Amino acid sequence: MPSARFVHRPLIPLTLALMLGIALGEAAPGGEAAAWAAAGVAGLTLLRALRRPAGGLLPPLLLFCAVGYLAIQPWASPVFSPAHVSHAAGRGVLRVEGVVDGRPLEFEDRRRFVVRVQHIADAAGERAARGLLRVVVYGRDIPPVGHGDRVALRGAIRRIRGFDNPYGFDAARAAAHRGLWAGVGVAARDLEVLQPGDAAGLEASLEGLRRRLAERIDRAVGGREGAILQALVIGDRSAIDPELRQVFQRTGTGHLLAISGLHVGLVAAFAYRLFRGLLGRIPAVLHAAWARKGALLLSFFPVLFYALLAGFSPSTQRAFLLVAVALAAALAEREADPLNALAAAALAILAAAPTALFSISFQLSFAAAAAILWGIGVRRRKPAGGLAPRRGLVARLRRGALLFLAITLLATWATAPLVLYRFNTLPLVGLPANALAVPVIGWGAVILGLGGALLSPLGGWPADLLLAAAGGLVRAGLAFLDGLSAIPAAALYTVTPSEVEIVLYYALSGALLVAWAERRRGHAGGEAERGARLRRCGLVALAALAGWVVDAGWWAWQRFGRAELRVTVLDVGAGSAVLAEFPGGKTALVDGGGFSDPSAFDVGGRVVAPVLWGKKIATVDFLVLSHPDSDHLNGLVFIARHFRVGALWVNGEESPLATHAALLSAARERGIPVRGPGDLPERVAIGEAALEVLHPPPAGPAAGAGSRRRGDPNDRSLVLRLDAGGASILLPGDIRRAAERELVVRHGGRLRSTVLLSPHHGSRGSNSEEFLDAVAPEAVIVSCAGGRGSPHPEVLERFARRGIAVWRTDRDGAVVVELGPRGHAVRPWRAKEPRGEDEGGDEPE
Repeated sequence: MPSARFVHRPLIPLTLALMLGIALGEAAPGGEAAAWAAAGVAGLTLLRALRRPAGGLLPPLLLFCAVGYLAIQPWASPVFSPAHVSHAAGRGVLRVEGVVDGRPLEFEDRRRFVVRVQHIADAAGERAARGLLRVVVYGRDIPPVGHGDRVALRGAIRRIRGFDNPYGFDAARAAAHRGLWAGVGVAARDLEVLQPGDAAGLEASLEGLRRRLAERIDRAVGGREGAILQALVIGDRSAIDPELRQVFQRTGTGHLLAISGLHVGLVAAFAYRLFRGLLGRIPAVLHAAWARKGALLLSFFPVLFYALLAGFSPSTQRAFLLVAVALAAALAEREADPLNALAAAALAILAAAPTALFSISFQLSFAAAAAILWGIGVRRRKPAGGLAPRRGLVARLRRGALLFLAITLLATWATAPLVLYRFNTLPLVGLPANALAVPVIGWGAVILGLGGALLSPLGGWPADLLLAAAGGLVRAGLAFLDGLSAIPAAALYTVTPSEVEIVLYYALSGALLVAWAERRRGHAGGEAERGARLRRCGLVALAALAGWVVDAGWWAWQRFGRAELRVTVLDVGAGSAVLAEFPGGKTALVDGGGFSDPSAFDVGGRVVAPVLWGKKIATVDFLVLSHPDSDHLNGLVFIARHFRVGALWVNGEESPLATHAALLSAARERGIPVRGPGDLPERVAIGEAALEVLHPPPAGPAAGAGSRRRGDPNDRSLVLRLDAGGASILLPGDIRRAAERELVVRHGGRLRSTVLLSPHHGSRGSNSEEFLDAVAPEAVIVSCAGGRGSPHPEVLERFARRGIAVWRTDRDGAVVVELGPRGHAVRPWRAKEPRGEDEGGDEPE
């Protein structure tokens, strides 16, 4: 028979079972037959139990787990119809017609939106199509586009794929969870608005209200404060620049920028108190005892208005549903267990959208809410001795402050591993920052901003006054956060906890907290029941500690105990970044990739750093810039600023790029030695491995810091050779034929290497016959994004004639090379379809 605890909170284990099934379905799709069989057995067992109760907990848990597994399959293992737009990927330039679905995101030089495709046309004619297509439009004069507009565009459709690296953000999976499997990038001239959307519809009316409200906020507030207020009121975060976002992230207040349960719950609480006070003044309502119920019922409408005004994004939908469940439970006058009600909300959300489980906003919201509700429940359990006496104003204020502190601590405890897993940031000033920012920005500014939004259609000064007051609160709170963020020790970047470590964290800390709560409260079953619970907590804590010991030993061996030299050529698109892990734990990062505009996407922070953090690497002993081109340079700036770096190696070239100055400035500020060709050793022995510098020569054309020589700057790239156990890999940067010829003359047989990183991303001006014959590699790795002749077909043909195995980051993702006493091995991280130039990494939610 089910346990009493299961009967008391039945939805908690059922929700956890559903989550487990969704996670299993995402990790190991394709087992629908087994899931259907399990669901059938569990269902029959439950039907039998209706006549004769038996079976315990297993059948319902198995049923919900199977249902979760099946529910995620349309996203984890989709079956597309022949007309789906994803089948048009790789078929060249096409004309696409469809309807804009949702609100476009606007940036300075691009606009991103989703189109529900209706027709596709090529040289063979027009045909019907279906499915969602992610569209990115580039340019300065982009036609205005809104929800419901019928548009036409011309471009090459490609499957969505981000950067495939170990421990990296999986952009393809994130897009698939939103129903997106294909994307296209087009110039502004290739977009045409065929027909505006219905201006009389609800969505169009809301979009118009948002637009007018954004304009009013810009006039009344403007600047950074206006950008934050737009995020709080209408859910538009596009005006928040990376620097401002960094302030909130470093202070642990980033949750304020995304409308969540905190904001929606605040609106519900404020509306309830307002309506309760108004209805309490109406005798007829009081006589019918409907003041409380009426206030709860009326509170639903401001909550709905706020959710719709904010665009009803997935995170807002979850917050709205959570608050709606709470209002419904209160309206029904049921003393429902708060944790059980929270599980009901999670169950409803996952039933409607199983992919919500993988959203960081869902995880953070429910983890924080569960911890807070549990803590409040513990606080309300009074030991024997009766009710506490009434307290004065000062005591109540002190009690409220302590309660707020406890809530903040519980929420921080519950969300800490999730924040570290996704953002790798540990805010050390989170407690004081939230203590002021939550009431000032998260509460006061939101209420005043929504008041201004309600009055905005009426026009005039009242709306502007409320918005200006809200902006003043944001300005005050932001000044405080700026001061905290400026403290060097305000936040720490940390390595990424693994999934196993997150489970161990919750198991250990959860067992200790539950044991503390059990010792605090009394039990109807007496000391025997309390002792049994404490023993179970102790066993869980001991098991978690044992797990921590095993986990620490495994990572110590991975980092410091391996005998092989492991080299990972990262997938950074049209650039290059190579991570070398030497025996004994030392590391080198040769180039960091990068886009021409790092403000649009920082490859160092978004692609390279997560790989290092995932491998538990916090120190880069050798940070190497082969030459100061943006696709090799820009990603190194973040690494130099946020990792411990032993030395920065450069080729001595000057560059007009601002990121080159930023890299050297970061080195000066952090005391990182900078070494040019004249200072670099020819060979560095690192355990059983070695690192050689082959080019440029110390007294050669690039000698001396800050030199600027004639000729192709690419030919002055640093060329490194790494070897271990008789096998080696050659990293030649972007050298072209002239430098290749010089290397062959100077080094001859020393160039011979087992693996070659193709010079200049496989371009035809490099990879000369003479150079390939001298290196004689067994395998070659091309770091490229595909398209634009990279790698060039002629170069691929040269490789094929010599029988050289070819690995490409645009097709294979990151490529791992292991060199050591047992020989060498080259393996791709993960085989995927080629990525188009428009399909870099998606931004995390």
